Amino acid sequence: MREIFTSGSVGGASGNRRIYPEPDAKRPASFCVMPNNFSVRKVTLAMNLLQNIQELPKIEKMVIMEFLWKDLFEENDELESPEWHKNALAETEERVEYGREEMIGWAEAKRRLRESFE
Repeated sequence: MREIFTSGSVGGASGNRRIYPEPDAKRPASFCVMPNNFSVRKVTLAMNLLQNIQELPKIEKMVIMEFLWKDLFEENDELESPEWHKNALAETEERVEYGREEMIGWAEAKRRLRESFE
């Protein structure tokens, strides 16, 4: 595993680590953003679990997903949004307010993304 500390750009609060798995010819490269209090051991265990989930049939993935959503919504603890996310949302709202960014529907967003990769 390789780890790179973020500088605080959108998507990674300053000082968080991006944990990259070593290249594997069998699967595409991916990464996880983990807070500093996560150990490499925990990240390794999580990534192994995710790799095992990727190999499951779709119906079994859906059962796991339903369990996770149910578990997340039954927790009484409120999940606090990180500061960088609040800042990113405020910046986006400001750009929309001043006409520097437009709001579009999901279908249009997907169409534009597909066009950009053609």
